Amino acid sequence: MRIFICGDSTAAVYDPAKTPMVGWGQALAEMMPEAELHNHAMAGRSTRTFLAEGRLARLDGELKPGDLLLIQFGHNDEGDKPERHTEPWTDFSENLETFVRFARDRGARPVLLTPTCIRLWENGTLRESHGEYLKAIYAAAGRLGVPLMDVYRESREIVLAAGEEGSRAFYMGPFPENGQDAEEQVKADNTHTRRPGAERFARRIREMLYALEQKEEGNMERFAWKGRIKPGMQAEYKRRHDEIWPEMLALLKEAGIRNYSIWSDGRDVFGYYECEKGIAYAEKTQAGSPIVDKWNEYMDDVLELVMDPETGAQPKLSRMFLME
Repeated sequence: MRIFICGDSTAAVYDPAKTPMVGWGQALAEMMPEAELHNHAMAGRSTRTFLAEGRLARLDGELKPGDLLLIQFGHNDEGDKPERHTEPWTDFSENLETFVRFARDRGARPVLLTPTCIRLWENGTLRESHGEYLKAIYAAAGRLGVPLMDVYRESREIVLAAGEEGSRAFYMGPFPENGQDAEEQVKADNTHTRRPGAERFARRIREMLYALEQKEEGNMERFAWKGRIKPGMQAEYKRRHDEIWPEMLALLKEAGIRNYSIWSDGRDVFGYYECEKGIAYAEKTQAGSPIVDKWNEYMDDVLELVMDPETGAQPKLSRMFLME
């Protein structure tokens, strides 16, 4: 397996003699000696600057048919530095398409990755990060028919499992031991990882890569759904989702559904999932499960689903974005 990485500082390689910072791409190479990994990720780059500096063009002649090109940006695109910044639904989306077409023109296999989560806790809750840029990446995956590795959701689950205190070891910091207010927390480096964080994230990325390699393309189906939270039900949506989701996620994995992501902007709820063995197998596996009945009841009570106007069913991902 030959893997190329295009991305920013969170994926890059660092000299241990100069910094304890370790990118997930650096850790991934150490975990996959059987793979030939070419890490072109560079600190401070957005899709705009990576392309403008000719860094993607340097892969011309290197990238071969069958190679994987992992594309992960967002941290610097959403920043406020004008030379890096892109708008999620215009130039950021267009730039992602440039990466994808570059790979396909050379017979390589592009894969879109969402950015790693930012560790920002507020009143015991891990804040969501990356906003519209996540949605733009999901949309690009559907529009272009590209596999998606939802590193953001996976890394966020890792941070949540470690907790506010335990996850400090994953990131650069420094983190004041006492009296850390919101301003101090923002100033701390909650974006770049030390070795423990890089290894945890890379381990999950490796699992997703192996799943990508092993899947049967003929049976893979990608779906998306969108719903609007019913008036006055925002708190109920969160309460019931938090109650049901862990058990539901375990069942989804058993049913061959992976990369299931669900997120909300407070008004609308979006879902994305891939059926590794096809939707018929997934539905058969879930049939008669009490947790599915509970999930469907919750969805009916709290959400108004937006369905495909032509089929009246959940839309395949290539059609979802007609609804946006």
